Amino acid sequence: MPKSIKLVTREFSPKETEAVIGVSVTMQRDWRRRGLLPQRKEEGWAKYKLEDVIEMMVMQLFSESRYSVKAAQEFAPLAIDPTLFAISKFPGSVDFEGDAIGKEEQDFYKARWLRGGRGRYLVIAHDRRAHKPEISQMENLKYIDEFLAGCDAIHATIIDCQRIAKTIVDRAGLPLVRFEVDEADVAKAQPRDE
Repeated sequence: MPKSIKLVTREFSPKETEAVIGVSVTMQRDWRRRGLLPQRKEEGWAKYKLEDVIEMMVMQLFSESRYSVKAAQEFAPLAIDPTLFAISKFPGSVDFEGDAIGKEEQDFYKARWLRGGRGRYLVIAHDRRAHKPEISQMENLKYIDEFLAGCDAIHATIIDCQRIAKTIVDRAGLPLVRFEVDEADVAKAQPRDE
């Protein structure tokens, strides 16, 4: 029988977001006012998806490193997929509720949800020849010299998505992602001829 699978990522209030990643409610309000954060409101309260929380944490890190708001906004979304992948590796971070499905099928749905981003590190270097940023995902930093030489860069910003994931997992509690599994009722799903 076909299954209905619904993906639900954890949502955070502004206060919960502050407790988990350290971005103050005041800063969140300022970022929303400036159009840097989504304007999601539910019953008068802002709610952030897990992806928004990851992006905010990276924006905060860029801000602390004295990057411009424009650079922070440009590069922060690049850390979402590798951080989600890292989160998915923590036991209990992804939960399947409802009708039972096997591990192979769970892995299939997790893989569909995780679009990419399998490198632990997000490395951003400025290519001096092309005058643009070069971005790479690396599982380890073994080849960083080659990467920097390849783009004629003398410095890089490195984001450890594994540590971001661990911070969120440790502070937010689990699970962060839930798949709701239901046996689909094919008769109800198909329109009837009248």
